[in-house]
Amino acid sequence: MAKTATKRTKAKAQAQPASKPAAALDQITTHFRVAEFNCHDGTPVPSASHPALKRLCELYLEPMRERFGVAQVLSGYRTKAYNVKIGGAKKSQHIYDEHVESVAGDVRFATGTPAEWAAHADKIAKQVGAGGVGTYIDSRFVHIDNREGQARWSGFQG
Repeated sequence: MAKTATKRTKAKAQAQPASKPAAALDQITTHFRVAEFNCHDGTPVPSASHPALKRLCELYLEPMRERFGVAQVLSGYRTKAYNVKIGGAKKSQHIYDEHVESVAGDVRFATGTPAEWAAHADKIAKQVGAGGVGTYIDSRFVHIDNREGQARWSGFQG
């Protein structure tokens, strides 16, 4: 009887389609994963923000990666509490919960400078007709978001 149960279990397992591994579900574009944008307090990116995150990666980050090499996401989603804790802007685009249609990422690339990254992101934003670009030369990163309208700034984060 045990052999029959084992055969049924094997047959049932073979009949069911294999589910995608967690890493495959996390892959939002060719080179970016949702988990790279999770809050540093461990909170995952809200699923309602996934479409906006995918647009950010497709329109901005993938073309920039093609030009400047591998990207490191330094900061993506922030809970409101985490944003307060680190002294982030009150209306930060990093707080995905407050505006699920636009999201932000602070990124650094393998080659180039923050000024070059910002110039390229600005060029893309002008083509798209929207987006925020912040340059942080001292910390060697650029902030890119896909807000409606355009915003540009330079800052220091030491």
